[in-house]
Amino acid sequence: MSKERIKSDFNLTVMGCDNLERADSLLKEIGDLELKIHDEEAICKSSVDAAKMAMQTAVKPLQERIGLYAMALERFSETHPEVFGKGKSLRLQHGQMGWRVSTAITIGANTIKLIKKKFKDRIRQFIKVTESVNKKEIKTLSGKELLELEVFTTTKNDFFVESSIPKASHYEQAQ
Repeated sequence: MSKERIKSDFNLTVMGCDNLERADSLLKEIGDLELKIHDEEAICKSSVDAAKMAMQTAVKPLQERIGLYAMALERFSETHPEVFGKGKSLRLQHGQMGWRVSTAITIGANTIKLIKKKFKDRIRQFIKVTESVNKKEIKTLSGKELLELEVFTTTKNDFFVESSIPKASHYEQAQ
């Protein structure tokens, strides 16, 4: 489980904390509560996993039957092309069937370099160039420069709490 910072909520009634011992005690309590939450999430996940497996078992014969019906419709369509007329698909009362042409393009590791070499005069036709603001570099500009560029910054200084109690390994990563 990754560490999670907890932002304070001043809308809640604030408990008393008047020294570092009490602060450390509250951090320990937060860690203990986070571990309990983790345990509950793990129990829930195991229940969900069991339910998913039961559902997959229940729907498998239904999915196999759908596959058989789809094969029967494909075989019918191949042996009766006249029902499609000029089109590649046919809409019926309860759905549609037919062929959908799709072309996948796989780009090689050297494609951009080869396009630049072969199509020097039409590079922009084959290669998309996108522009975006480098926010990391923009932060280095002065306030005056930021205003000139119509860049506005908002700085927050939110208080956080982070327990140092070791967490169990995140259960979702164990799949």
